[in-house]
Amino acid sequence: MSFSPPRPRATNPRGLPRLLVAALVGLLLAACGQVSLPGIGDGQGANPGPPAREARSERPGARQTGSTHPTPAGAAATREPSATTRETTPAPTRAIPTPSPTAPLRRDRPAAVVNGDAITFGQLDSILEREYGQQVVSELITEKLVDQEARKHHITVSKAEVDQAVRQTLPSVPPARLDEAARQNFGVSLEGLREQQRVLLELQKLLGPRVKVTEDELRQYYQQNQQQFSTPQEVRLERVVTDDKAKAEAASQDLSRGAGIQDVVHKYGVRSGSAAKLNGTTDFIPIDQLPLQILPTVAQMAKGDVSPPLKTDDGYVVVRVVDRRGGEVRPFDQVRDQVREAVKQKKIQEMAGPYVESLWRRAKIVNQFGPMPTAPPEPAGQPAPTEVAPTVEQPKG
Repeated sequence: MSFSPPRPRATNPRGLPRLLVAALVGLLLAACGQVSLPGIGDGQGANPGPPAREARSERPGARQTGSTHPTPAGAAATREPSATTRETTPAPTRAIPTPSPTAPLRRDRPAAVVNGDAITFGQLDSILEREYGQQVVSELITEKLVDQEARKHHITVSKAEVDQAVRQTLPSVPPARLDEAARQNFGVSLEGLREQQRVLLELQKLLGPRVKVTEDELRQYYQQNQQQFSTPQEVRLERVVTDDKAKAEAASQDLSRGAGIQDVVHKYGVRSGSAAKLNGTTDFIPIDQLPLQILPTVAQMAKGDVSPPLKTDDGYVVVRVVDRRGGEVRPFDQVRDQVREAVKQKKIQEMAGPYVESLWRRAKIVNQFGPMPTAPPEPAGQPAPTEVAPTVEQPKG
């Protein structure tokens, strides 16, 4: 299990971005039908981002919570090497065992042992507490405040609602790979993602009744975001996988001259292994479900175009686009409900920060980590909130 300290960054002092912003953005994209996980079924990861914390507690009955640093498309826990890196970096002489990220920790053992010298959990806890304790406590306070407000308004979130929210966030991932997908795309475990969605659903129920959406807002959003309401783009490909670049270049030239795919596969394609099953003609595939190593190239190709050799985990791949379909913008009347939901979620996202700030200002908080950082200045043109500042007390003794 590896530990990489997050890079210095500006954060909301109330913990809102790391806990909720990524989930709010994901919900907004899901409302627009734009959330997808390219390559999950192909073993490809998403674009990586900075690591996120997952708080663990030794207290009996304590639950783990996860949060993410906001990124436009989610965060990932690890980075897969690029094609260039794989070609130029020598392979290690022996495999280095890496513990599973989901393996349970044994705190009765050292956190790590380096050439016989132990690194204890006490050392690890001390560093984490000193460097990140205030920030993590801030996030947990935010979560607690939202929970308290939900209880005050008799708002509950069921397990079924959380399950549905997770499915909407990771729509094309089989259940057995949800934890892997959560770590790759959001930097948290499935349990952490479920906790984010639960708090987010509470916020939705708290703020949803306050949201008013006008017809003008619906039409304006539709006009400005028409690509979100288009039919899914799909491609049908002819594909040949080779075991070296020279064969792939030759295959690309033959396909460009109009050679048949079967002849090209027979001449240059791999003959065995799982990669051999990729040779030939595919059915229509949603573009956003293509492996990440070929997706950017194929997305720009027109019907009849042939790609150059593309380095993938299966070898060098050459594709010819047999056909394309989709991408047409659907009429406003067909997507009115979808537009309304997108506008509503956008407004909730905008309201969430000030709303949580107001909960902090009204709260009485006893915090051993001391006062939280002062709130950032209000945006120009907006009056400062009138609520009193939060009372943050040092515990006695």
